[in-house]
Amino acid sequence: MSTKRDLIFDPSGDVLLVLASGNEESSAAEDDNETTSVIEEVEALVSSRHLALASRVFRIMFDGQFKERVELNSKKVKRVPLPDDDAQAMTILLYIVHGLNMRVPKEVSMEEFIAISILIDKTSFMRQQRWSTIEKILLCLQKTVDRYLTDTQQCRNDSKNCDTLVLGDIIKKLNANTLYPVPDAAPPELSVNALLADLGGIQYTSLCQIQNRSYYGTPSCNITTTFRAQLAQLESTVTGLNLTKFVSSTKRKHDYPDTSPKRKLRNKRAASTD
Repeated sequence: MSTKRDLIFDPSGDVLLVLASGNEESSAAEDDNETTSVIEEVEALVSSRHLALASRVFRIMFDGQFKERVELNSKKVKRVPLPDDDAQAMTILLYIVHGLNMRVPKEVSMEEFIAISILIDKTSFMRQQRWSTIEKILLCLQKTVDRYLTDTQQCRNDSKNCDTLVLGDIIKKLNANTLYPVPDAAPPELSVNALLADLGGIQYTSLCQIQNRSYYGTPSCNITTTFRAQLAQLESTVTGLNLTKFVSSTKRKHDYPDTSPKRKLRNKRAASTD
């Protein structure tokens, strides 16, 4: 069974976020112990500008250059389904983003707090460090491509054919990983580790390597080694939250729960059978 609830965060909003929250209701019959799953669909009318200013993910979703970009229409509200996001957590964040502070709850449960934290991390609300690192990686990648696009010879053996092969190989392999043309920012679902893994796993080929050329006894034009060294340097600057001490001190009493609507329903069913 499903119900519907409308929330208005901006009366002039141009985006309708469609969220889902799960619940269970007992059957009305006294001799019937079955429960009914109720999926509530929440339609939230929001401002794409507010979301784009607060979240890098939404900014890319609405203004990015990817094919997954949501095309906005000034004459029609765009419907954007977010079925996997916790509806209650998203509602609280939307109140904050749209400046509706009087509607923000003063207290939340631990489960709601964790759900909000997970959603902030996923959507990068007010979070810039990860995206700054991704931008540095992509900038490094773009500079590598640009070097081979110039007239300046990169091959130390003065082989134009080697530069041509390297450039073609870079473009072909980046394109296979949907990273060419090099984007201004990574897709919303891409993490720093995933981007580093994708780029670090690419093997680039040069004519000098094929012909086993060397420059004063050392291999020439090993673009793979050079680029991986640059990536390793960028990776060393990445820092994040370390929960090792917290986990050990609490003896792992609590794991981060899956707060999706489907998980909530499964948890309630399991509790009712105990």
